[in-house]
Amino acid sequence: MLLKKLTSSYLICVISVISIIYSMLSSGFIDIFIDNILFFLTMFLTRIRAVILHDSKFDKNKFNFFALTITIYVIFSFIMYCQYFPKLENTFLIIITIIKLFYYGWGWLSTVSILLKRTKVTGQTIAGAITGYLFIAIIWSFLYRAFMILHPGSLHVEATRDYELNPMNLAMYFSLTTLTTLGFGDLVPVYKLMMVFSTFEAVIGVFYMTVVVARLVSLYETFE
Repeated sequence: MLLKKLTSSYLICVISVISIIYSMLSSGFIDIFIDNILFFLTMFLTRIRAVILHDSKFDKNKFNFFALTITIYVIFSFIMYCQYFPKLENTFLIIITIIKLFYYGWGWLSTVSILLKRTKVTGQTIAGAITGYLFIAIIWSFLYRAFMILHPGSLHVEATRDYELNPMNLAMYFSLTTLTTLGFGDLVPVYKLMMVFSTFEAVIGVFYMTVVVARLVSLYETFE
């Protein structure tokens, strides 16, 4: 019972919020380190939650794969930060982006799957819905950051302050404003793929909110 509480949607939701906050800070060594820790915790708790809820047995092969990919991610991210192999930075970026997309994508699908199986509205259900929504913003920010680094100038920026020009900051900020269809107009995608993915994010955000809210309302009325 204690393990269920520790790996609940509440905790995963809180860590997701913290991940967004740290992604909007700087790209210093401490921030990279904390970002790695938050990524590991989020994925670890998501995996443990899925095992508990589905009463799955411990799978050594899956655990080894998880440990290997996370280790690769951490090593490559610090190599990129230290710039030991400048010519391979794009390769490292693509690899760590794929790893993040895989795990957060799986985490999002796992969260949505759990939500759809709920039969009543609880605090866990609401936290799970928030977590799923935040996962979308985080997942798309990885893509935007990769696009901005691989294709400089793919995002037209009106702001000129240095701290606003950090790819990590811009990616998360742009992802959140796109997901919520807020769109201040200070960031405009000019790279073709970035335009396509930003459109998809806006559509997915609207559909997610529509489906999830409708689901929660129907469950609440049934429960009442």
